[in-house]
Amino acid sequence: MEASSQADTDISDMLAVLLTGAHPDAVSLAESVRDQHGKDSHARNQAALESMFKSLPKNDKGNLGLPAARYALHRFFEQRHRWSVRGLHPNMNTKATSTNHSLGQALQTLTAMDNKGLSLPSLAALAGTLEQLIQKELAAHLQDFFRSEGHSVDDPINGEKLAQIVVSYMTVYISSADFALTSKQDIKEDDDFMAKETKDWTETKEWVKSTMIDVAKTEASCIDELKDCTFHFEDSARVVTAVVQKYGFFNDRMCHQVKGKLLDMHEKGTGRVTLADFYKAGSPVWQFNEKQDYLRSLGALDESTKDNPKVLVPNYVSSWVNCAEPSKFYAVCCRNECDDYMQVVEKRFEGAMADPDEIIQLVETDFVFIEDAPPSLSALRQRLVGIAKKHFGKVPIHGRLFAQWMHHAFPSTCPYPHEAGTTNPQTPDEWMAENGHTDIKASEDEVQAVVAQSKNRGFGNWESKDKEGGSVATAEEKAPQAFPDELPWTDVEELLVVREKPKPPQSTGKSFMDKLIVLMEFLMVAALVGMVIWMAREHSGGRKAYSKGHYC
Repeated sequence: MEASSQADTDISDMLAVLLTGAHPDAVSLAESVRDQHGKDSHARNQAALESMFKSLPKNDKGNLGLPAARYALHRFFEQRHRWSVRGLHPNMNTKATSTNHSLGQALQTLTAMDNKGLSLPSLAALAGTLEQLIQKELAAHLQDFFRSEGHSVDDPINGEKLAQIVVSYMTVYISSADFALTSKQDIKEDDDFMAKETKDWTETKEWVKSTMIDVAKTEASCIDELKDCTFHFEDSARVVTAVVQKYGFFNDRMCHQVKGKLLDMHEKGTGRVTLADFYKAGSPVWQFNEKQDYLRSLGALDESTKDNPKVLVPNYVSSWVNCAEPSKFYAVCCRNECDDYMQVVEKRFEGAMADPDEIIQLVETDFVFIEDAPPSLSALRQRLVGIAKKHFGKVPIHGRLFAQWMHHAFPSTCPYPHEAGTTNPQTPDEWMAENGHTDIKASEDEVQAVVAQSKNRGFGNWESKDKEGGSVATAEEKAPQAFPDELPWTDVEELLVVREKPKPPQSTGKSFMDKLIVLMEFLMVAALVGMVIWMAREHSGGRKAYSKGHYC
């Protein structure tokens, strides 16, 4: 492996300077960035980020600024592990001061301090560093499990004992319970909670056992029975890490079930379910009971039709309500399936801008789009041309308007992109703490008020129910068309970075808004420099307790 570039060394040096004296592992954290350059994992990170990096808008040095870097890392972890890393969500409230956002603030500080921006190797190194921090947290949790079972981390264990530890670990992990509580009684209570609150818990535990056995046999090169294999603590940590990293893909099954249930009720071609139908479909299996205010904050509510709010299916499925929160660094969430389409677009154009007709041709011909493609792209083409006119003939493929176009083309798969500042995707605990609520669930009175209003106005489906108690919408049963001929569209563009645009004739340069955004980013960076040290102290301190999360 070639030596790291000066730019990459600068990134690790900045970490060391920022953390020196504030964190006992300051040197090792800096070295973890450099170490990635000598490992296959760093090359793998670069390969995974390369297509996205090429397509993202860059500064004049060919590197990424803060918004693009955060966006890239958010998608990287979502694609690889189905993790939503705290502080990296593109729509997060950057004014938030919660320690949950400290990683994002650290990234903001590092990007600002390196005025060259982040190169692809630097971005891959940061991704590797975050993965190492997460692995350290996992190892600390696993040590607690060894101690609770009466084992020293210095003594090897056999495969059967490891299997018991892995199942117990994953019970706490999936239930989002407190890892500090690792007694057998606590784990039993977590298991009882999941059996009561989670669909197919028995099947999930069977998956954990079978996956653990497959990984363990590979790790220990076991040919005979697992009980005959011996595992040292480092071996056990690698096994648990592998199971944890595979869990997000198993969790996709639950995500598809939630999405499928909602799409059974949606108005065809809209990706939307009336809030009344959403509540009526609630059951012990499918909760669908979040407060209207919380759905609005998450960006999962369309209120463009007066007196008939609707739940945006892709926004809801990928929101925090369908996440498990096993770590202070990340949550396991349902991924944004529109990312499959974006990967195709990025590989095809390998740049930040694309021609409207080439985009249409790609959507019409690439097999990835065919199954979900809209019946006609003629009207959508006009929208795409309109976007291009704002950008001198090209479409910024990572801009808000293109994301909105993708939602119009694929409303059941691509989330609606709300304008910046209109939503705040917080976890249930964060939202309740900030807004003074004790629950995210709508009360019976709140549900009945929504249902009664919708029924009185002739919206939704009221008669048919499935065996779980939820409503089943069919074309014959539905009320008269309640959706507009075209889905909501706002002509507001937002880009990942402020770039100097090509100057049209008689142009005088950057707009006042461009200059204002640059000034705002500078002020935000100045205010958040100290948060990196706070992040380090948070990492070295006691582990934060987590309550059982909302989980389908």
